[in-house]
Amino acid sequence: MKRAWLAVSLALMASIVAQGGCAQILGVDDIPVGTGGAAASSGVTGMGGQGGTPTSTSGMGGQEDTAADTSSTGVAEGGGQGGTTTSSSGRGEQGSTGDATSSGSTGETGGGGGMPICASGAGGEGGAGPTEPQWVDIPSMLSGRSFHTATLLGNGKVLVTSSYPPDPTELYDPSENAWSAAGTVDIGWFAAATRIEDGKVLVAGGNYSSFSAAAALYDPSENAWSMAASMSQVRAKHTLTLLRSGKVLVAGGNGSLAELYDPETNRWSAAGTMIRVRSAHTATLLRNGKVLAAGGSGEGSSLRHAELYDPETNHWSTAASMSQARSGHSATLLGNGKVLVAGGVDQDAGRDVQSAELYDPVTNMWSSAAPMNHARYQHTATLLVSGKVLVTGGDGMIFPTASQTAELYDPATDAWSLTAPMNQARNGHVATLLRSGQVLVTGGGPTAELYTAACVP
Repeated sequence: MKRAWLAVSLALMASIVAQGGCAQILGVDDIPVGTGGAAASSGVTGMGGQGGTPTSTSGMGGQEDTAADTSSTGVAEGGGQGGTTTSSSGRGEQGSTGDATSSGSTGETGGGGGMPICASGAGGEGGAGPTEPQWVDIPSMLSGRSFHTATLLGNGKVLVTSSYPPDPTELYDPSENAWSAAGTVDIGWFAAATRIEDGKVLVAGGNYSSFSAAAALYDPSENAWSMAASMSQVRAKHTLTLLRSGKVLVAGGNGSLAELYDPETNRWSAAGTMIRVRSAHTATLLRNGKVLAAGGSGEGSSLRHAELYDPETNHWSTAASMSQARSGHSATLLGNGKVLVAGGVDQDAGRDVQSAELYDPVTNMWSSAAPMNHARYQHTATLLVSGKVLVTGGDGMIFPTASQTAELYDPATDAWSLTAPMNQARNGHVATLLRSGQVLVTGGGPTAELYTAACVP
């Protein structure tokens, strides 16, 4: 009976996302994991259950009966041990404060909370985190760059590649707060990149002396690059979107032909013809598996037009148009399944855009969202663990001055609020959400910095 109860409890705890006030703990494949758990047992003889490994589910304190072997329940007198450094925590007595990156430490009193990202394990309270949002400068990149790519790897590091002029690629390791070389690949600025299912990173297109059709693969296990099959046409300011099938959709950047990359065969195939020629647009994978392409620049004009790619039919269809023409804007998939589009430039009207709007895939309709505090173009937008959206920097095409400002959009209230400004004005930069819940901002210059949200109890 007690074993059955334990199995049910483990299953329930496996679905828990340990967020504390500000951060989400992710497993090796970026899958949220719950609190602790040894891979094969729920405790050891004479003590509580052990805390979890990074990819297991949960450890619990043993029951009050004694155990005969290491795979049975165990005695709960001391409570469960805390989790390992990347799990959340064992289920035990209240724990003491954890260290900077863990959400649990081992001990009879259960896991402790983490700081400064304020994740907390089930066995202890979170450590003290910042009461105000803050930006912290980190070591500068090995090369100054802009209009590059930055991709979160499965090991938690960030691969930065492509720029103008082409520079060696590099890796940021959050655990060491350091940059290291990651080889050289001939990819210019305005390329696109995405991590594919085998953990490699596909980078394609871009522009240095001319538009490129080249594609390359980075293998984190080897810290090495290899060339992939080239696209059928040259592209820059295009998009790469990883589909549920594991294939990658490339769209826009030059002409209306879209293509699919299959990592298993290292081949590109036709993915239908887009209804509008566009570049500097956005492409967002929706919850229904379709891809929303919105706005961008076509034939010298910013577009209101949006369209949908359906992987099931390999076909593009018209979606409802935005109320505002825009290119160089941002698009963010929210937790409610809607897409927030913000900023950009309206080339025909000759003005930078301050407005924002929401696309609802269920109704295929756009609705107005509250406008940002500042008009901005070539900015970044990052969905935080809290569900809010962090928008940073950018400039104006009409009034081209890089900005230090940053602001937060709250979907629950449809409101924007200013947050702490960056330490450096930036445009052509990239923002990457780390596993810690912090945001790494790179480029628009040689420097980089980290954003930590304020911790709300």
